[in-house]
Amino acid sequence: MYNERTLKTVASIGLAIAIGIAACFLIITSIPSAPRNIYPGGLIAPVLFAPPGSAEKTKIVPAIQGRLDERFITAWPKGLTVGTHDSVVVRIAANDYENLLKGIDEFSREIVQERFKGRAELEVTLKGDSGLEIMSQHGDKQVVVRGQHYREWSWTILPKLSGTHRLSLLVQGVQGNIREDYDPQIKDYAVAMDWVYWLKLGAEQNGVGYVWAAVFGTATFFLGRLFGKKSKQEDH
Repeated sequence: MYNERTLKTVASIGLAIAIGIAACFLIITSIPSAPRNIYPGGLIAPVLFAPPGSAEKTKIVPAIQGRLDERFITAWPKGLTVGTHDSVVVRIAANDYENLLKGIDEFSREIVQERFKGRAELEVTLKGDSGLEIMSQHGDKQVVVRGQHYREWSWTILPKLSGTHRLSLLVQGVQGNIREDYDPQIKDYAVAMDWVYWLKLGAEQNGVGYVWAAVFGTATFFLGRLFGKKSKQEDH
């Protein structure tokens, strides 16, 4: 059987633990998140803003022979976690002398390498579902020049929800209103939950009251279990 002094001591310890947890959450919410795994880009050609044609005039055709011989790499993340920034990088060159993987951590990336006959002017776009926030670091249209430095496209990815989510990459050659599709890529990710991010997001959206509700909820839980045990022992 517990005496009154023991009960007060245990209750104080439980409340102190709960307050400590709340303090940690408040410290976490004050730390700004920063993008990670964002790779430095190569030289980027001037962005061409050609007026888009109407849907009726735009033709989708397969790649045609007689274009530039282009090398193409995509660096995909191996996995995604809610609240953690990651990136997708595409590099395309019309030369054989450059290492397109220079500066990219191949151990943390899934690399796709291809060759195709393509137009000099390319439009590269990355799309995802509503659970992924995508921020472009480039203009969609760039010009690849034979024998010159590669062109790079990159995107910052921020998963907002756990579960299965999809990224779709499309590379198109451009000539006026004509589009030539070059091997689109689709990646499905099982996005993992980050509980620290979830608690931080909840605190940011619901204010300090969210954290203190967690504190007093935890304290109530400890005290409830403590007095429940005391009542059972007295009954016996």
